[in-house]
Amino acid sequence: MMREGSIDIGRMGILIGEVRSEEDVRNVISNLLSRVRKPWDFVNIMYLMIDLGYDSFCTLLEDVRGDMEDALHRIGFDHLKVMLFYISRTCPRCLDKFLSLFREMIDEKLSERHFNDVMVLIIDMSILSEQSAVVFIRHMEDTIRRLAMSEGFKHFGTVVWYIAMMKKTSIAMKLFDVLFEIIKRKSSSLTDIADMLFWFVRADKNLGIHALRMMHDIIVELIEKTNLHDLAGFLLITSKDKRLKREVSSKILPRIRKVAIEKGYMERLRLILSTLGVENKLCL
Repeated sequence: MMREGSIDIGRMGILIGEVRSEEDVRNVISNLLSRVRKPWDFVNIMYLMIDLGYDSFCTLLEDVRGDMEDALHRIGFDHLKVMLFYISRTCPRCLDKFLSLFREMIDEKLSERHFNDVMVLIIDMSILSEQSAVVFIRHMEDTIRRLAMSEGFKHFGTVVWYIAMMKKTSIAMKLFDVLFEIIKRKSSSLTDIADMLFWFVRADKNLGIHALRMMHDIIVELIEKTNLHDLAGFLLITSKDKRLKREVSSKILPRIRKVAIEKGYMERLRLILSTLGVENKLCL
């Protein structure tokens, strides 16, 4: 939908439809961009360009790149968001091209916002086009990581779980992979990791198992230095889902048994797990 601006965008759309050559179209678009005074003018011009089709859109982006950069400087996050939504819904390939050319400028806009703002943007984008949301994450992963540095471990799990609950598994996995190094650095509790994995696997089996396998090394590292009760909490929570329990039994349990014997708390661990009702197979 066109929004009101300082340019008669409807008349310009008719003009673009009447011109014959690509050079004429480029001249019209360049003229429009040079006259942008209001944010909606720029958004509406992007609508016109996208509606010309992928090939014409890409050619125009290259031809008017300088004018486009100037116009991008003049719009705020809200107008950028609306524009990204339209591109996402209409032409995911156009979004790929747009982000490849103007990633640094988009980064500047997003860096002024909170991590949650960008997550909401991705979630809303995924509703319009899952493909576009994945494209966006791929291009903007450095920005996402930078904004995520101020967030806590549990918040990451909540965001990824929520996206998976929306049945957007490919996006949840992509986001987890982008945030993985930060999640790993912020991991300090086996119980918290188990809780995250449990909710992941309940939202989507593949996500939960994928996350567990990705987290294998940090889990093993924490097993070596954690306390008895944290270890018991990990085993209790992961035993509540059959898929997690099988994966933990085959990949993690041997290391737990080794550490428990070396540290001399095997019997106490067995007693705690038995008291908590953990099945004997996982009870070592």
